[in-house]
Amino acid sequence: MVAMVADANDDMTKMPTETGSPSIQEPISVVVVTYNRVRLLDRTIKAVLTQSYGNFELLIADDASTDGSQEVCERAQAADRRVRYVRRTTNLGMPQNLNLGLREARYDSIAILHDDDQYSPRLLESWKRALDAWPTAGFVFNAYQSVSISSGELCITCEPFLACTAGRRFLERAFFARWRFDSPVWGCAMVRKKALEVVGYPDEHFGFWADVDFWMRLAAQFDVAYVPEPLITITAATEAPHQFDDDFQSQLRLIAAAFLAARRRHYPAGSCLARLEQVKHRVFLAAVQCQHAMFEARHRIMPGRSPRRQANR
Repeated sequence: MVAMVADANDDMTKMPTETGSPSIQEPISVVVVTYNRVRLLDRTIKAVLTQSYGNFELLIADDASTDGSQEVCERAQAADRRVRYVRRTTNLGMPQNLNLGLREARYDSIAILHDDDQYSPRLLESWKRALDAWPTAGFVFNAYQSVSISSGELCITCEPFLACTAGRRFLERAFFARWRFDSPVWGCAMVRKKALEVVGYPDEHFGFWADVDFWMRLAAQFDVAYVPEPLITITAATEAPHQFDDDFQSQLRLIAAAFLAARRRHYPAGSCLARLEQVKHRVFLAAVQCQHAMFEARHRIMPGRSPRRQANR
């Protein structure tokens, strides 16, 4: 975990604004992207419709599912006027489907949710309160919990971030310090539309890692808010299998390219820091390759043990 410590010169030591409690609920948009997860989708829709923060539109962006998801979504749309169901005529892939959903969102605060995870009834309220409290934040995310596949125990991932961290500081300490090229934001967050308009939409070039590049671009321009409560329970990959090319080398190339691009944007070209970060990047890349080779070798020796994977996306 990466410690976020405020120092005397940190502009995030200021107090939040007094608008932190959304007594008058402004409308927000909730975008759920989905593809062929009908067994879990109904649970997700119900979790959104029973949120304590009730003034929202739920935009379900269906990427041409073929498993009965359309019927589930149409039923929800008929039963609740807040639901807006949009079905793609052809399968576009997650990044393009998400981008269309973001463009179709009507309101200033946009929650991005997966179609398979479990959400606390206070999720939207907590996110909106955080954005209201920290006007300089471009997005907000939270702690997570998941069930261990091996032990069945509930695992909580809560990192020691500040309630709001200066974006550039967050980039350096929460992203660039992670040698596995992983992200502290696991795909779900609430984004300000004005921040989206400044940095642009997720870059579809990065495939299923487009959101990681998106969080880094947002942090380069805006501060980052955090709610230290496990408001999202991550569904195990055994229940919701990956829906992207799981080839390790191709996925590593994409995520490493996103991190390298972020480093190059962040540090002045030709500076000592930029050169140091280039070296660090290469060391991290070599370490990930080495770790994967060790897992593969162990898997060949003990076929019952699978190489460790990152959290399901």
